[in-house]
Amino acid sequence: MKKGTPSYKPIIIRGSLDSWTIQGEVAEHYKSDISSYLAHFIKTIDEIYHNQNKDIKFPIRVNNSLIEKNIKSIQLYLEQVISVISYQLSVISY
Repeated sequence: MKKGTPSYKPIIIRGSLDSWTIQGEVAEHYKSDISSYLAHFIKTIDEIYHNQNKDIKFPIRVNNSLIEKNIKSIQLYLEQVISVISYQLSVISY
């Protein structure tokens, strides 16, 4: 769905809790931990891109939820990727 603001939307939703929206408020439509976090994250990126807010803060993950565990796993993976790329770049530069 590339309509509305922001143009990107969470594609992971819980059918019993969430609903997609084109222009609606995030809190009204994305109520599960994962879709709410993703919707707020996307909205923050959109605000940064359009400079709509100078005091922009990324959403806080909900402790003791699946989203917290998933974010930790993703962060660990990204750190490993960065480490490998940094090593490869250091080898190439010699």
